Amino acid sequence: MSRGQLRPILKDEGSETMTFTAQRKRISSLAGVAVAAILMAGCTPVVSDDGGGSASATPTAGGTLEVAQAGDFQPGQVLATRNGNFAWVRSVFEPLTEFDVDNEPQPVLATEWSFPEDGMSATFTLRDDVTFHSGRQMTAEDVKWTFEKTKDPASASQVGFIAAKFSDIEVTSPTSLTVTFSEKMAPASIFDFLEQTYIVDSETFDGLADGSQIIGTGPYAVSDYSAGVSLTVERNDDWWGEGQYLDSMVFNRVGDSTAQLSALRSGRSQIGYGLSLVDAQGFASDPQFEVLDGGGIIYVLGVDVNQAPFDDVRVRQAIQYGIDRDRINEQVFAGEATVTNLFWAPGAEGTTEEQANHYAYDPDKARELIEEAGATGASVPITVVSLPATQSEYEIIANNLSEIGLVPSAVPVDETTFNSLQNQGDLGPAFLLLHGQVGFGETTMLNSLPSLRADNPSHFDSPEYQELRGDFLTADTDQSGQALSALTDYLLEQAFAVPIVQAPGKFVVSDSVQGLQISKRGAMLFADASLTK
Repeated sequence: MSRGQLRPILKDEGSETMTFTAQRKRISSLAGVAVAAILMAGCTPVVSDDGGGSASATPTAGGTLEVAQAGDFQPGQVLATRNGNFAWVRSVFEPLTEFDVDNEPQPVLATEWSFPEDGMSATFTLRDDVTFHSGRQMTAEDVKWTFEKTKDPASASQVGFIAAKFSDIEVTSPTSLTVTFSEKMAPASIFDFLEQTYIVDSETFDGLADGSQIIGTGPYAVSDYSAGVSLTVERNDDWWGEGQYLDSMVFNRVGDSTAQLSALRSGRSQIGYGLSLVDAQGFASDPQFEVLDGGGIIYVLGVDVNQAPFDDVRVRQAIQYGIDRDRINEQVFAGEATVTNLFWAPGAEGTTEEQANHYAYDPDKARELIEEAGATGASVPITVVSLPATQSEYEIIANNLSEIGLVPSAVPVDETTFNSLQNQGDLGPAFLLLHGQVGFGETTMLNSLPSLRADNPSHFDSPEYQELRGDFLTADTDQSGQALSALTDYLLEQAFAVPIVQAPGKFVVSDSVQGLQISKRGAMLFADASLTK
């Protein structure tokens, strides 16, 4: 089956096993690529007939596309969700499946999968024509090795908790394997795991840590990598799919939003990712560019409940009442974010508007709580990752906290250091988190988001928290909304980590780019991308 095909999901009626398979439909001409882009599984067409790019539907082969991105590359963390990897990683590495715009899983390296109705196992059939960039054929043993690797805390995989419930992985042939679960699992959780788990090469995996060997199966292979500076990929002529119109792509780290803006205006870069939303919106009315949404980030203020003054719940609640979220939305996110105190998607079953706006801006109430707790004048060091949005977010929060009687200060760190500290649960007394897992199910988020999982950097835990988590995770369908509501009330009351906004990812794309696609989770897909002359 070629890439770019329509891939409906089928169910064997009358069977005790739900079987999903790929359906062949070949896109036979270059003129059909525009249509293929719309139909391609797992992708949102981003340079389409109604937006930027040339009106021409015929891709032009050749050329080098340059991307300016704010985040730093983290090849050693390809099994984790990392902002600095969103732009390039999906061109180099591939998952078994990927969600489409309707949130339906579609095949990538897998061609079929089935789930017995007892929910205790899953069987996958793989493509038989996939090779790593090293030239070695990918087999089911590599998938097994990757799945087991995600269990290792060092992988930092946010979905490793799902792999931890794989009691056995049996490779039944070079292209098939069966995974047995230690407890009943919903297919939705498995597909969350599959999309976030890129298949890696066991023989070169150690080279990912320092970037000396970045070996995947994708349409482009890494040819040069300079840590913190740039990453270059070239067309992989042995790829199993079709397209690959570009000769190469260069991803440049441009941490400053103004510098990114300049690179786009001058034509040095054709795509910008990670600009502040205010700068990104400046391109919205320019016919030479298109501003596109993809994925999203949950911005969170968290505190360590073991460190004073945050061992007092009144102080934790006070700082949440003291944050002017609407101002942050307007000044940092150009009014495009969703102001919410919830981690879940807006309108999640069982949640209410009152919960979403629980910590509406109320500086008088915040100041009163600070005074009651005897915390007036307390120092609040806040760990801030060096990204444009979080740095701007901090400036407003610092002003807000000063107004309610606290003394905030910034502790800036680079992305690599921030992620390492987050994994160690050592982010300090207060910290600004960002979670790029918008759109995942509540069950997956509860176990994968650093703010909420068992080893959260707030060091928060309690018997009641565990009971409410358990009630939700084991609730029947008709009880899950009520269980999620009760859990949400508790999270809001304890206030150890509360979202500020949920903001869409913004991609600024020159009209010289055609065929670029963005997955529902926000990964950039360049297999069909080309440059106009």
